[in-house]
Amino acid sequence: MNTPLLKQVAKYTLLFLLSIALLWYVLRQVDLNEVISRLAEVNYSWIVASMLFGLLSHLIRAWRWTLMLHPLGHRPPLGTTFTALMVGYLANLALPRFGEIARCGVLRKNAGIPFPAAFGTVLAERAIDLIALLLIVGVTLLLEFDRLGNFLADVFAGGSRPSTGFLLAVGIGGLSLLLAGLYLWRLFHPRLMRYPLYQKVVALGSDLVSGLLSVGRIRQQGAFWGSSLLIWGLYYLMSYIVVFSIPQTQEISLLAGLSILAMGGIGMAAPVQGGIGAYHLLVSGVLIIYGASQSDAVLLTLLLHTSQILLILLVGGISLLVSIFTQPTAPNHAAKPA
Repeated sequence: MNTPLLKQVAKYTLLFLLSIALLWYVLRQVDLNEVISRLAEVNYSWIVASMLFGLLSHLIRAWRWTLMLHPLGHRPPLGTTFTALMVGYLANLALPRFGEIARCGVLRKNAGIPFPAAFGTVLAERAIDLIALLLIVGVTLLLEFDRLGNFLADVFAGGSRPSTGFLLAVGIGGLSLLLAGLYLWRLFHPRLMRYPLYQKVVALGSDLVSGLLSVGRIRQQGAFWGSSLLIWGLYYLMSYIVVFSIPQTQEISLLAGLSILAMGGIGMAAPVQGGIGAYHLLVSGVLIIYGASQSDAVLLTLLLHTSQILLILLVGGISLLVSIFTQPTAPNHAAKPA
């Protein structure tokens, strides 16, 4: 077997085992039989509502993606971008970060949009999402520092917070490496341009940058940023309303919902399949610090995460079938911006 393939298999196997270990760590102190027996008392209308909010957020994300493709001269139908997006989410459940590649591959097959251009817009989308998540985490920490500060220190630093000097040293070191890399690139770039492989890499990089810069060329800026806010608003509602599904947690505050969103976002960003384990650890921990019992916290976390995974499996599976049986179409080009 190919050695690089073996390395990839080993990598994803280890990530999967890590996610299982984290999930076991969360579940080890609760009686699973009790948790399962309590499923009968759940008001599933709130779970369905959460799933609908999640589905709507995916639909709006797909529409936002079409706006990002317009400046590149492509106008795929909303159904095509939605199908590609959901296939990407489905792929991420198997291989973390593979979804970004899968969705661009589906878009290329079904709409004829070049992979590098589509991938550039996906990178831009991920950069925007990362900034949004960091802002949400930052605001949440400012509002709830006493609760979340100690909680994060326990989870990520074994109870000790990193010193300011350590963080400053890491920042300076990272900046130094970046500047050194840029200097070496400028120094050797003319020589490397003589090699065809490097020329292809530069051309690919140019297409990726074009996709990243497409955000600034979007004509409907209000629609783009408005949809971005709406996506995260739906994420908040999707995460928070689950607390109303059992009587014991219906008094959890709106501010707690912001903490659930922030920690859930960090958990889903972890490089494990579907955020399994990492999501459960962070979200159940947040629910506990807001007054939920450990059993209630685990139950709610399982309900929230499992319902969204089932949504992706269902809609993503249908989207995969649609993509497989869809005949490739000619690209629908928009007028290129002057």
